[in-house]
Parts: sequence; structure tokens; C-alpha cells
Amino acid sequence: MTSADRGNVTMLARRMTTLLAVAAVVLTVFQVQPLQVGASSDEVVPIGPADGTSSLCSSTSAPYDSLPAGCVSWYPRSVAYDSGRGEVFVTTDSGNVSIINDELNTIVGVVHVGGWPESAAYDNTRNEIFVANALSGNVSIIDDMNDRVVTNISVGHSPYGIVYDRGRGETFVVNGGSGNVSVISDRNDSVVATITIGDSPDGVAYDSGKGEIFVSTYYVNSVLVINDTTNRVVATVPVGQAPYGMAYDQGKGEVFVANSGSNNVSVVNDSSNRVVDEIAVGDTPYGVAYDEEKGEVFVTNKGSGSVSVINDQEGNVVESIPVGNAPEGVAFDGGRDEVFVVNEVSETVSIINGFTYGIQTTISLCTNQAFDWWLVIAVVIVVAAASVIVVLSIREWKGKGSRYSGF
Repeated sequence: MTSADRGNVTMLARRMTTLLAVAAVVLTVFQVQPLQVGASSDEVVPIGPADGTSSLCSSTSAPYDSLPAGCVSWYPRSVAYDSGRGEVFVTTDSGNVSIINDELNTIVGVVHVGGWPESAAYDNTRNEIFVANALSGNVSIIDDMNDRVVTNISVGHSPYGIVYDRGRGETFVVNGGSGNVSVISDRNDSVVATITIGDSPDGVAYDSGKGEIFVSTYYVNSVLVINDTTNRVVATVPVGQAPYGMAYDQGKGEVFVANSGSNNVSVVNDSSNRVVDEIAVGDTPYGVAYDEEKGEVFVTNKGSGSVSVINDQEGNVVESIPVGNAPEGVAFDGGRDEVFVVNEVSETVSIINGFTYGIQTTISLCTNQAFDWWLVIAVVIVVAAASVIVVLSIREWKGKGSRYSGF
């Protein structure tokens, strides 16, 4: 290598070092840090309840300084209540499940699962949480004692809805992309049956009184009824437009179906498998939860940012509760008489008092969206600048040979 070549290499190295130093300063100023948590799919990230906040994104939650300054959870989808532990599991589009302690109303952990976890169900027989991962095409099973994924089970394409059948010890998974339902036995954590449904299955509910599974079909505007012993479709019930979420009312023997396209709830009698009532609610009803103690049904209205409370005896809305932006999943916590509502766009969880209907607290899942954008912008700038430096340096070498006037 000639002295001119050595000078050129030295010049390029100095320029790249200067660029990296500037980039490091920029990233430090905007607190963009590498995501250090949850590298594996079975890792749980503890979030301390003693910091006085309820956010996964707080950069001041010492001593839990392993958390990044930005978000680790965003776009919540659904929620499941674990009565054995008094915990609430929230699925998020960030590929993880946030765990909320219902006594402290604080996030206490994050479990990384598959891609786009769409919904979750609690298995009270084995104390496990089943999570349907729409993008991964599988179901992650979380042990609620140590909050770790114990196994992943492949199912159909785009699993959306999921429900646990405690009478059979089985979990029913609705595969929207493949038009069928996978049946998972909790005895051996394997698929024991696949039930053909047809076009656009989405939501699902378990009828413990009849031993039946109700599956909503979004584009067909109907609900299919499956016998959980024979795993066969025994009835088709026409409902409103674009049905999605459902809940079983054991006190009345009825299934409440949220029709997101017609802004109402169809009430299906499980003896006749017929719609016996239609109740107008808010805009774009989505999720449904049942309070067996008071005989009330909670319906999230994604379009109007509210929750409608239905009295199952009177068959009408008795309260409308404003929550966050685009509420989707909802679960009733019978241990504390609270209703947990996940707000997709707000990236929050609203906790409603079941007696007063007031918002007790709101838990933020993501308070610093700028983290993601600054990271992307910073990487793009660094790559672009490095490319420019290399191109200009090559041109300078060709044009000036070994002459170098410094950087």
C-alpha cells in the first residue's frame, strides 16, 4: 500500500468515526436506546409497581432500568382475566402480553409471545393463558405462576378469537384466514380436532350451559353453533352486520353478539338458537363481557369511544361510559368487580368500577411514541451520511490522488 493509499484510508476512517460520534450524541439527546428487554419468546420483563406510575414507557421507573426509554407495548387488542392470580393479560400488536395486577392496577410484567397476538383466554384448570398470534399462526401458552411461555402450538392461518371450554378442558381457536376452528386439549397441549367453518370466522364464546361454542362470521353476518362433544356445527343463526365479539350470559341462557356494522347487539337464545332481541348501542360495537353478579353486559363501542352497559333483564342500555380512543377488548374482573377495557388508539387500559360505572384509573401502555420514529430517522440519517462520505471520498481519491487537506 502506497503512502497515498494509507492517507486515504486514514481520512475515511476519521470521517466515519466523526459521523458515528455525532450519531451517538443525537441518539443520547433524544434518549433512543437499544431495546434490551425480551430477546426471547419466553422472557418476562418485571415492571415495578412501586414507582408510582402505571406505564410501560416510563424512563424513571427505577430500579427497573433495563426498560428502554421508549415503548415496549403498543396497540392493545384484547384482554383476559386470570381469576386464580388476580391478574389481567393484555395482548398488544408489539408481540407481547402486558400483565396487570388488579389490586395495584399497575403493570407488573411483559411476556413476549408470537406475532400480532390478537386475543387471549384463561384456562382455570391448569392456570394458563392461551394467546392467539394472528401473524405467527400459532397459540402461545403462558404459565401464570412464572409468567413464561411454556409452549407454542401451530394452528390455522390468522387465528383471531380464542375461548376456553372448561367442561371439556379444551381451547377453541378461530382461524380467520383458513376458515376453521382448531381445538386444543390442555392435557397434552396439542390440536385434537379441526372444525371447518367457512368464510370469515372471527369472534368466539363458550356456552357452559349447553356445552356449545358460538363463532361469529364477520362477512356472512351469522353465528355458527358448535357442539363441543361432537365438534360439529349444529346451527346457524343470522344476526346483524359484521358480528365480532360475543359473551355468554349464564343467568339468562343467552349469547350477546356485537354487530359492528349495524351498531347493535343481537341476543341469541341458546335453547332455540334464535335472535330474541336487538339492542342499539354505540358506534361500531366490538368486544363484549358479562358480569354474572349483576346480570349486566359490557359492550365496547370502538367508533364512539365508549362502553355500553346492558341490563340483561330489561334488555336495554342503562349506562354509557366514555373511555379511550377505539376501545376493543373488554373483560370483567369478578374478584374486584371491575371492568378492564383496552383502547387501541389511545394505547391505554381503562378500569371501570362495576358499581359506580366511573373510571377508577387509566393505565398507559405507551407514553412516548416518538421513540420508534426517532430510532428509524436516526438509522436512516446515519446510513445516508455514511454512503455520502464513501462516495465523496472515492471521488476525491480519484481526482486528487494522495493530496489531503484534512477533514
